Amino acid sequence: MTACEKATTCKGCSYVSAKKKYYQATTKVYYLGEGDDKAYTKGGKAVIKDGHIWNTKASGTKIVGDYLDSTTHTTLDAALLACSKKTGCTGVTKTATKKFRTGKKSTVEEKTGMQAYLKGSGVVTYKLYTWTIINGMLLASQQKTKYTTYKKAMIACVKATKCKGVNKMADKKYYTANSAHLTASSGKLCYLKGEDYTPYFTYDSTVCTTTRDTR
Repeated sequence: MTACEKATTCKGCSYVSAKKKYYQATTKVYYLGEGDDKAYTKGGKAVIKDGHIWNTKASGTKIVGDYLDSTTHTTLDAALLACSKKTGCTGVTKTATKKFRTGKKSTVEEKTGMQAYLKGSGVVTYKLYTWTIINGMLLASQQKTKYTTYKKAMIACVKATKCKGVNKMADKKYYTANSAHLTASSGKLCYLKGEDYTPYFTYDSTVCTTTRDTR
C-alpha cells in the first residue's frame, strides 16, 4: 500500500491468498477471487469518528443534490456527529469556513471551495486497531472460546497472530476467527480486524497551574 500510494497509476492492491502475496493494480475493475483473496481500492484520506469511517473526497467537491436539512454546523466534529445519528445521512459537505451541511446522496460533484466527507462503514477502534463492522456476515474458521463482550474477544484476537477478527452470534456471545473469508448469516455480524494506528491528540491553549499544599 505504501508503494501504491506513491505510484500515480496505482488504483489499489490485491491479495492473492494462494501465493500469500500482495500486488498493485492499475484499474478498479473487480473479479471474483478464491478463498481469502482480497482487494483494496485506493481512495482519499479518511477520518474515523462517531462510529464510522468518513472518506475524504478531493478538494472542490460537494455531496450531490440538496442538503438533508436546514441546519448549518460550525465545526466538522459537530456535523459528523449529527450525521452519524440521522437516518438517511450519507455524509457532510464543508460549504465555507465554519459551515458544514449534511447530505443525502452517496455521490459527489465538483464545487469550488467545498469539501465532501462521505460516510462509510461502521467501525470500532480498540486496542490500537480499527475493526470494521459487517452486518449479516461471519468470518470463517471461528474458534471455540466464547467471550461475553466484544472487547474481551478483541483483546484475545490482538494476542493471536492468526486472528482476523471477531464474530458476534445471535445469543450475544463473541468468538475470534482465523479467516477473513465472509459467509452470509442473518442476525449476526462480525468485526474485521484492520490496520493498527497511532492515536493523535489535539490540545487547546489553556495553561493550568498547580499549587502545593504545604500544611
